[in-house]
Amino acid sequence: MKIRNSPSFHGGSGYSVFRARNLTFKKVVKKVMRDQSNNQFMIQMENMIRRIVREEIQRSLQPFLSSSCVSMERSRSETPSSRSRLKLCFINSPPSSIFTGSKIEAEDGSPLVIELVDATTNTLVSTGPFSSSRVELVPLNADFTEESWTVEGFNRNILTQREGKRPLLTGDLTVMLKNGVGVITGDIAFSDNSSWTRSRKFRLGAKLTGDGAVEARSEAFGCRDQRGESYKKHHPPCPSDEVWRLEKIAKDGVSATRLAERKILTVKDFRRLYTVNRNELHNIIGAGVSKKTWNTIVSHAMDCVLDETECYIYNANTPGVTLLFNSVYELIRVSFNGNDIQNLDQPILDQLKAEAYQNLNRITAVNDRTFVGHPQRSLQCPQDPGFVVTCSGSQHIDFQGIQYVMVMVLSLLIYLYLTID
Repeated sequence: MKIRNSPSFHGGSGYSVFRARNLTFKKVVKKVMRDQSNNQFMIQMENMIRRIVREEIQRSLQPFLSSSCVSMERSRSETPSSRSRLKLCFINSPPSSIFTGSKIEAEDGSPLVIELVDATTNTLVSTGPFSSSRVELVPLNADFTEESWTVEGFNRNILTQREGKRPLLTGDLTVMLKNGVGVITGDIAFSDNSSWTRSRKFRLGAKLTGDGAVEARSEAFGCRDQRGESYKKHHPPCPSDEVWRLEKIAKDGVSATRLAERKILTVKDFRRLYTVNRNELHNIIGAGVSKKTWNTIVSHAMDCVLDETECYIYNANTPGVTLLFNSVYELIRVSFNGNDIQNLDQPILDQLKAEAYQNLNRITAVNDRTFVGHPQRSLQCPQDPGFVVTCSGSQHIDFQGIQYVMVMVLSLLIYLYLTID
C-alpha cells in the first residue's frame, strides 16, 4: 500500500503533518541555506530572533502597560474626589528669617517652587486637568502643624491682618501651574512682622482656586521689620562684606570694634589673618570666647566665595622658588624655575609659608594671567551612537547594543552547528 495514494492523506492536513514529522530543524535550515547566501541567512536569523525577543518582552510588560493605561484613563476623568490622591507641596522654603516688604524667596535667593504630586508616590503629576490649575498663596499660622487636614482645617489657619493694618500678604498672590509646576516669580511680601503671633512665626500656604488637591504648607519662618535688615547676616558672605556680617559678630559690638582697631574690616581681611596667624585672630576676638562661638564664626567665614582670578606670588629666599597664593593667602602652588613642584614634604611647605607670612610686604599681585594657569575642566567620556561607553559610576546601559550582540552570537552559534557535520 502506498501512503502517497491513500485518500485519507489527500485534500487534508494529514500528509503535511506526516512530512513535517519527518523533518528536523537542521534539515529545514540546511535546505534554506542551499537556496540562499550566507548573508541572507544571517539577516533572516537576526530578524527572527529579534521578533521572538520583542514578542517575549511585550508579553512580559503587558501587565504593567495595562495598569499604566488605566492610570492614564483615570487622570483624564479626575473629579473633585481626587483631592485625596493629589497634593501641592513646596519644593523649597523661605529662610528661617525674612523682613517685611522684602520679596519672599528661597534661602539661596532662587524663586519658591510649588509642585502638584501624587499623594501616594510623591511623583510629579505633569498631565491631567489639575496640572495647569491656578494656585492661590495665603499666609498661615506657624502653629499649623497637623500632618493631615481638611479644607476647613486649612482655611481656619489662614491668617488675616491685624486691625488697622494692610493685608498681611501682598503682591501677586496667584501662580499658574505648568505641567504640574508653579514658580513664584512675583514680588510677594509680608507687610507686618510675626511678633504678634503665639509662635512669632509665619508659614506660607498654597491651595488650588478650586478643590482638587491637598494644600501645601511651607516651613515656619520669622518675619522682622524692614529696619532690621541693615543688621542681617549674609549667607554666604562676600569677601567685601563688613566683618560683622559674620555670625556671632555683632555690629558695633566688642569683637567688631577690636577687629576694626587691627584693620580687620571685611570678611576677606578676616580670612587672611586666619590663614596667616589664627591664634592672633582668636586673641583679637577675645580669648574668653567659647569654642562653639569661635567655630561658628570661622565656619561662616569659610563659606565665603572667593574670587578665583585674584592671586598673589611670593619669591622665596631660596633662588628660583616661587609660591602662588589665592586672595586670602592660602597656598595654591609651589614652582622652581617655572616648573611646578609636586609632592613636596609638609615640613618644607610649612617653612616656605611661614617665610612668606613673615614677609607679607613682598607678596605681590599677579599681573600675568598665564602664570595662574587655566581652570580645571572635567573629563568627558566619548559616546558612540549605538554602543555607549559610560564613565565609571554611570548607570546607563545601551540595551540596543546588547541585543544586537546577542543576536549576532546566537546566529553564529547556529551557523557553526549546522555547517560542522
